[in-house]
Amino acid sequence: MGKDQTFKSTDTSFILDNLNTAVFRTSIDGTGAFIDVNPAFLQVFGYESKAQLESIAVIDLYADPEDRDAIREELRSKGLCREREIFFKRRNGEIFPGRVSSVLVKDEVGQALYIDGVVDDITTQRQQAQALKESESKSRAMADAASEAVLFFHDCHCTESNQSASRIFGYSSSEFESLDLKTIFAQEFHEKLGALCISNESEALRVIAHRKSGESFPAECIIRSFVDQGQPVMVCTIADLSTQEEALAELQDRQLELLEERRVFFGGPVIQIQWPLGEAEPLKYISDNVKQILGYEVSDFTEGRILYPEIVHDADRSELQDAIRTMLQESSEIIFVRPYRLKKKSGEYIWVQDYGYVQRDEAGKPTAILGYIYDVTDQQESHRRIVESESRYRDLVENSPTGILRIDLKGNILDVNTAMVKSLGSPSAEATKSFNMFTFQPLVDAGISQKFQDVIREDNTAKFTSKYTSVWDKIVHFDIVIHPVHNAERQIIGAQANMEDISNTYYAEIAKHEMEQAQLEERNIFMAGPIMVLKWDMVADKPLLQMSENVEDILGYSVAEMLNGTVLFVDIIHPDDIDRARATAQKARDEGLDSFDTLAYRIRCKNGKYIWVNDHSTIIREENGAPKYISGIVYDISHLIEAEEELKLNEETYRELFNAISEAVFIHDLDTYKILDVNETMLRMYGYERHEVIGADVQEFSATADVAPDVANVFKLAISRGQKTIEWEAKHKDGHKFWAEVTLRPAMIHGKNRMLANVRNIANRKKILSELELSLREQEVLLREVHHRVKNNMQVISSLLNLQAEYTQDERLFEIFGETQNRIRTMALIHEKLFKSKSMSAVDFGNYLHSLVSDLINFYSIDRRKIQIHQSIDTMKLDITKAIPCGLIVNELITNAFKYAFPDNREGSIWLTVKAVGENSAEIQVKDNGIGVNSDLDINTTQTMGLRIVRILTEQLQGSIQLDLDQGVCFTLSFKLTDDILPNG
Repeated sequence: MGKDQTFKSTDTSFILDNLNTAVFRTSIDGTGAFIDVNPAFLQVFGYESKAQLESIAVIDLYADPEDRDAIREELRSKGLCREREIFFKRRNGEIFPGRVSSVLVKDEVGQALYIDGVVDDITTQRQQAQALKESESKSRAMADAASEAVLFFHDCHCTESNQSASRIFGYSSSEFESLDLKTIFAQEFHEKLGALCISNESEALRVIAHRKSGESFPAECIIRSFVDQGQPVMVCTIADLSTQEEALAELQDRQLELLEERRVFFGGPVIQIQWPLGEAEPLKYISDNVKQILGYEVSDFTEGRILYPEIVHDADRSELQDAIRTMLQESSEIIFVRPYRLKKKSGEYIWVQDYGYVQRDEAGKPTAILGYIYDVTDQQESHRRIVESESRYRDLVENSPTGILRIDLKGNILDVNTAMVKSLGSPSAEATKSFNMFTFQPLVDAGISQKFQDVIREDNTAKFTSKYTSVWDKIVHFDIVIHPVHNAERQIIGAQANMEDISNTYYAEIAKHEMEQAQLEERNIFMAGPIMVLKWDMVADKPLLQMSENVEDILGYSVAEMLNGTVLFVDIIHPDDIDRARATAQKARDEGLDSFDTLAYRIRCKNGKYIWVNDHSTIIREENGAPKYISGIVYDISHLIEAEEELKLNEETYRELFNAISEAVFIHDLDTYKILDVNETMLRMYGYERHEVIGADVQEFSATADVAPDVANVFKLAISRGQKTIEWEAKHKDGHKFWAEVTLRPAMIHGKNRMLANVRNIANRKKILSELELSLREQEVLLREVHHRVKNNMQVISSLLNLQAEYTQDERLFEIFGETQNRIRTMALIHEKLFKSKSMSAVDFGNYLHSLVSDLINFYSIDRRKIQIHQSIDTMKLDITKAIPCGLIVNELITNAFKYAFPDNREGSIWLTVKAVGENSAEIQVKDNGIGVNSDLDINTTQTMGLRIVRILTEQLQGSIQLDLDQGVCFTLSFKLTDDILPNG
């Protein structure tokens, strides 16, 4: 075995030596020789040492050489072989089942090195699976049309049986396969039957056979022999003659049969007992075989030295006595209780079962209980094993790492285990059962539904690998095996899937490829950088043992010069640093350290220039702990040394800039809020010396006595949001107060999380803002006065028009004066609303329209009983530039409806609707159900005064108006609440 490729050469050798799984490494050449194995491999295959494997090849351990060829082909094509179940051969020739996984290991350039693999002995797993199968088979009732048992024997071993054989003998079909002639037939027939088994003769014999229970019975055995593939086969047709024999014996001598029955019955694990009714009384009778079964003498019980309840297990005694009392109270004739434990004289407990009947006197009063107990320990143990087997099966299914799912013929999910629920990302088993395997679309799309249907239709197993996106948005890469499920009559009743989630493996392969690429890139980067890999002899004055090829790029010396001793590493270390470097290595050796770091030191390059380096070294030791050599890396840190010098200079520069900032700067600890540092501006602004500030609490500089809770909240907000600005009343050292604006933000300073606070004195700004607020209030008073005067002026104009109208005799002119007054009043109403409003920038448009409509109703003396006004107006604020045009338009449209829609004192309705449309638009609709207008009316060309005003105001609003003459007249105005900003103003 090559030492350079054995497990000892890796860091995992200790783990491999302590694994219970067999691990091996073999060559890739045609010999298939072993390179190394772990101790578990020797134990599994029966070898005492690795030396015994040197004379054999891997193929010698395969029971079937073709399995080895198949695995090699799979490794060649795929690079790995995963959990292949095949048969192996131990050193002593024993064949056993195993599960093998192998991988073809390659180097960085893709060259194959060797084959690594693991082998698990799955003999126990196979046996458990077989035992589980037999347990399930025992629970099925078997029916057979033939009344005789038919058994097939190869070389005296049973290989096949029919169902009647199970009924007659009590064995299952799988149990028959482990039996031979000697188990089934009585000893006196073994020789004759064995001879017939290996010959071609046929014969009919009367024999004695044994049932599984141990019972012997007479049988007629018809034997036929034939040769199958060169091997003699014996077929036995066995008829149970026990019924005939029993009837004949009964007719011949009933008394003898009863005596024999008694001898057999009580000669075995059955004890006859006559119990007294009193629990503290001795037994009235117990059969002689009590000594054979329990170890006690008969007289121990009949003379009262031992009372029967005393040997009943403490945990069973109370239940047994209660059961018998209950049966006696209920006048039961038969006494039959659950199994309980009896203590033998040796101290061992056995399980027994009672069966008896109550003896009564002539008056019918109970006098005793006569019956027997029989040993059922084997049955109890068998029952316990079956229960444990079923429990293990359930636990195995439920806790299996493989997802298991079972469906019926319609695709309904009947059962699903935890692993399957987890693989699908489902919240529960119930949620998984809610969809159908045949119709659920994601399963149909993934091809899984079709596979299930194919398995049920073809009664065949299917295995495939695919990807599935579950309804719970989980992507699963899986291997799945689907096989049909049959009932006892071998009819298909559904299908079961065993699914293994290979997502981790899938992504691991991708990650492995990426890691290999990254490692290759890292090596290239590593070798291209200022890092050398060196191996030193333990004697410092000897040449280097090994080094990386980039040494020449870094130091200028060739690899040959360093290895042949032309240049010794110890000679190129700076004279001032050599003692320190040697002392560090010597201390590590003396203290038994495995690795050590040397403080920065200088080494001389070939051009005579010195560079600063650090090294990290590992001491490689012999098995006895003695140092063997030192391996490590040496990396050029000259740029770091230079950077440190530059950092010192930069630190001084930044300190000057820090102190030159016009704002006060605090640096706080995030946990305690303590001040860690401040700049010169802070000291000037607050009047303190540096030593008075460092380590102080921020409340010491606050005008408020207790600000700690507020500081904590503000710090938390700054951390969560990234920055927080507040106004804070600060206090100077001399006691005077001033307002400051504080901006807090988290910052990384010298590698630690800190809170940075920039403070600006805003006392002057506060004063200016106060003056501006005073000026603003004065402007607001003036603006209200302006609106009041505009409203009064418009009322004066309206009054003048009213006076002028009194002097005119022209009705048309009088009407024009009235309409003009309404328009002026409409605009005056806007200024009145603004004058009374809290806000001078916008008017409550809904309140304004209610007032406007009320004024128009009064002006035109509208009878509200005949003309109803319906108003639906959204809450809306409009500035004066929008409110006045909109008010005038509503005025014109309502006026038109009052004047023309309902002539001759007609009744009707007018609807005024105002609503917001989207975020920046509104819609005003005026509708009536009056007589309507001419259908050829065009609002864009009409010359009537009112509609011309509406058109002009609509253009001023940059809106649009629609006219609908379907039922009466309906005007709809649409406009934006804020004007578009046009280019160039």
